Amino acid sequence: MRQLPILEGQIRPADTETAPLVPRRRRTWYVVLVLCFFAAVIPETLTTTSTSVAKIITQPASLPFIMLFYGVADLLIREALVRRRLGWASLIALGIAFGFLNEGVIAGTWYTVKPDGYIFIGQINFAWAVALTVFHVFISVIAPIAFVETLFPSRAGLPLLRRRGIIISSVVFLLLTSLFLFVEGYRPYRIAVFVLAMLLATVALRLPAARPRTLSATLPPSLWRLRWAGFFAMLSYFAVIYLIPQIILRLAGGRLIAAQVADCVIFVLFSALLLFAGRRWTGRAGWSLRHTLALITGILAFSTLLTVAIPFFWPALEFLATMPCLVLLILLDRRLRRRARLLMDGDAAHDERDPQDLDRGGNLAQDNRAN
Repeated sequence: MRQLPILEGQIRPADTETAPLVPRRRRTWYVVLVLCFFAAVIPETLTTTSTSVAKIITQPASLPFIMLFYGVADLLIREALVRRRLGWASLIALGIAFGFLNEGVIAGTWYTVKPDGYIFIGQINFAWAVALTVFHVFISVIAPIAFVETLFPSRAGLPLLRRRGIIISSVVFLLLTSLFLFVEGYRPYRIAVFVLAMLLATVALRLPAARPRTLSATLPPSLWRLRWAGFFAMLSYFAVIYLIPQIILRLAGGRLIAAQVADCVIFVLFSALLLFAGRRWTGRAGWSLRHTLALITGILAFSTLLTVAIPFFWPALEFLATMPCLVLLILLDRRLRRRARLLMDGDAAHDERDPQDLDRGGNLAQDNRAN
């Protein structure tokens, strides 16, 4: 069974050297549908108000659109990771490519959005482009894929699509993205970004398969430490992208380009810190689905707190999505805890068999002695 990079230290009974990559055919359409749903709502609804609950109510077509775009992208990235045994480098490169397509081709925010502290260099807000790409790597790609692994442990690390499904999904995603190349505004830039994203994705897919890692004997962080880590990571991200550029711009005086370069460097260093911590933690023996879920819970708890406590977010009706999601996370943690206990009980029952009771073939020896 292939371990995804984000689940490297996880131990499961099915993880054996002889486990086939593709198991017997089982229906996976519901897993695909759930992945598409959470791939859309985690970045668009649960952590931001880009596609708020109020917008979904007033514009019902917005939800199927983001499910198609985000969902198919994450589905294809996950299939590439599983089937080609790709590692962290490929995962990050594919996440960057998706961020380019999202904001540089479809949304066009690189050319139209200028928060305080940012400037346009030419017609592109480069620092804002880097800030949004960081968001998409972690929140739009890594988080939904990891979350679905915790929802369906039996499908974790296994393919969800057949060859035909991969081809259809690829065609749909490319056609959907290509439509926005015909948008009048900033068309040359959109085309250039599209080509760059395709080249980056090609390089990511051509990278060699990840080598098996030697897991550290150090125990992973506690669940509550991970929850707090996810919470403060999300808080730090928004502080870095909204507060730091304003401070740097004031300190830089008239050196505007230097200020933007400094912003980009800080964003990259912040991402490197998150990647270092994530790779280190997931590389520890004993990392489980509960640890993954704890980290995601902390990330989503931050936005849940904001949507409930701050009146500014109430008109968007975000609490109607964030609160049920928080309940789901709590219930899912309980389910994983029960699952872990059952697995431990099964292992304990297996270990109770005395090795002396096994014959040379590894079977229980029969006691044929006469009574």
